[in-house]
Amino acid sequence: MGVCRCCCCCPKLTGRTARCWIVISCWSLVVGGLLWCLGIWAKKFHETLTPVYTDVSCHIKPPKIKKITMVGGFHMEFVVATECQNPNPYSVILESTKGVQVYLGAEMIPVARVEDIPLTSLPAKGSGFIDAHVDWRPPQFSQIGPLLSAVFKRGPIPIWVENEIALKIDIDFLFAHIKMRTSFTKDCGFQVKLKMMPPKRAKVGPFACAESFDQLTLPPPDTAFHGELPLYQAHLAESEIKAGTIAKDVGLGTAMASGFGIGTVLLLLAIFGFIRASHLIFCNPAENKRRMRGVAANRKARSQQRGRSPGRSSAARGKGGGGSRGSSAGAASGDEAARARGVRAGDVQVDIAPERLGKTER
Repeated sequence: MGVCRCCCCCPKLTGRTARCWIVISCWSLVVGGLLWCLGIWAKKFHETLTPVYTDVSCHIKPPKIKKITMVGGFHMEFVVATECQNPNPYSVILESTKGVQVYLGAEMIPVARVEDIPLTSLPAKGSGFIDAHVDWRPPQFSQIGPLLSAVFKRGPIPIWVENEIALKIDIDFLFAHIKMRTSFTKDCGFQVKLKMMPPKRAKVGPFACAESFDQLTLPPPDTAFHGELPLYQAHLAESEIKAGTIAKDVGLGTAMASGFGIGTVLLLLAIFGFIRASHLIFCNPAENKRRMRGVAANRKARSQQRGRSPGRSSAARGKGGGGSRGSSAGAASGDEAARARGVRAGDVQVDIAPERLGKTER
């Protein structure tokens, strides 16, 4: 009810107040809705990142001999491909930390080293390859000797490959940053059976891997191999997984608390503002107009009564003097009656001077 009276007394101020409440309510509604969207996104992402890491599994594809030739010296080119599957909902980066070291023969003579292996990004829920291209042109006789012996004896040549790969996880989102890293090394190898003519008829045996070269046994080149060789699973340390889980819970928990908490407060403010504005605008408009008209009519009536009061008093005095010229008591009573009427009608006190009263008696 107090709002309605304020409406009647100050309608301009009430209109401005209503508009301010509408603007505040609209902005609160927009910002509160966006914060709620942030909270919903953080909740869904938190569920997606639980658990924070699942092991990446890798396989080594059978080596591909691209070229073997004796023209202009011995030249051998082959590719070692590693394929990895990423089951996590975020991308993972794989890189070869120390490159690929290649050894030849039972004596494990180092013949090649590949270091310029590009980074490989495994997409979320996807797979990728790390390809190591080995182009071997032995410049020394110590490296050619095992080849010539193998060619003339027609025996297999063992080729040893040391492979070290690092896995990097870098997730950057609101309120948190998860960074994890692990590396693993596998010693692998295969055997190649060379033939004098032509060199392209070389037979490549299946690939094999172990934790070290001492534990590695290479299968003969004639062994059938189908599919791919499971290489390793990228395990992260428990401390890194725990640190990543804490960062996820703190970061996304803060986002959820901010989104749902502050968003709810702003939405409640918007509801209150709209109710307040509607109350100011639609607070019994008929009663407000009737009261305004009543106040204006009372002011007009009072001003009109004040303007007519002096004329009525003088007319009453003139009539009393002409009808009862010889009776002063009648004139006095007429003047008193006129004064009484003047006080009641216009709230104006009329005083008659003694000189005027004397002239009337005479």
